[in-house]
Amino acid sequence: MANALVFRRRRGVIAASWLVCLVTAGCASQAPPKPPPTWDGLELVERDGLDSVYMRPGASLAAYHRVVLRYADVSFDQNWMPFKDPTMRSLKIDPNRIASQVSEAFNEIVVRELQQHSYDVVTSPDDDVLRVVPGITDLFVKFADPAESGDGGAPMLEMGHMTLVVELRDSMTNTALARVVDRMEESRANLPAGSSMTGSAVAERILTTWAVALRTALDRAHAQPAVEGRPAGSNK
Repeated sequence: MANALVFRRRRGVIAASWLVCLVTAGCASQAPPKPPPTWDGLELVERDGLDSVYMRPGASLAAYHRVVLRYADVSFDQNWMPFKDPTMRSLKIDPNRIASQVSEAFNEIVVRELQQHSYDVVTSPDDDVLRVVPGITDLFVKFADPAESGDGGAPMLEMGHMTLVVELRDSMTNTALARVVDRMEESRANLPAGSSMTGSAVAERILTTWAVALRTALDRAHAQPAVEGRPAGSNK
């Protein structure tokens, strides 16, 4: 989904090039370029804790109290080669299984976070329903040698990273209201003492951060005066 989301519009080629540099951790070992100020009619805004957030001018999330959540498609870092890594081979790493587990975990964590804060997750569009279209790309995992994990041979993650690309859309008109790109990574070298580095624990920490960011965006919008009518840019 992430490739379709990012590259489906030719006019987004500049933004797409920036995203490629971001998710591959730099172009030719240089710092990635700054994100473009606009992207398909959305304007870059600052949001604490997220790499890049684009909003449609005049749009607000205040009218949305329910969410339609699409399952996230997951794709891997183009340089991830688990079948050439002896440790990964010994652990019989299955990329399809990892992708499925990450997608299911993201859906479960987001649904839980929203429902715990009184946002219903539904299956049908309506005037107060926000459509969330997520994709996880640039997924990379490297496991430590089980003999050195110190946890009874349980596979422990040496390091990993992934990037969220998500669109927030009006469910009735499909108008894009916001687009977010955020890259997160973890490694044993910089993790606080006592933190688990199992693959599931690392994924849960990252995915929970993104779920909280989505819920916080809705909370922030509802704390402001609601804007009546359809989203900016809608002709309906």
